[in-house]
Amino acid sequence: MTSAVAVDGRGAKYRVQGYATFTMDNGDATYARIQGAGTASEKGPPNEDGTWSFTGGTGKLKGLTGKGTYKISAEGGYIEGEYTLPAAGASK
Repeated sequence: MTSAVAVDGRGAKYRVQGYATFTMDNGDATYARIQGAGTASEKGPPNEDGTWSFTGGTGKLKGLTGKGTYKISAEGGYIEGEYTLPAAGASK
């Protein structure tokens, strides 16, 4: 994964936005946008939640669409959402 993220904060509160590239073993890649907000903690991981969405892809993932949410906390975290793979042989 390669990412570029900007964080803007004041005190313990912050906002984050950025982009990530996920490259598969075969070289195909997906691109995602990430937006969230959180509160920093001196005692452990921050509490943060936000949204993500696919903005594109290459190879067999060209035309990929999807979006979802994520959460990070001291108790753990999750990423969830829905996506649609492009139809085989489809071109855009």
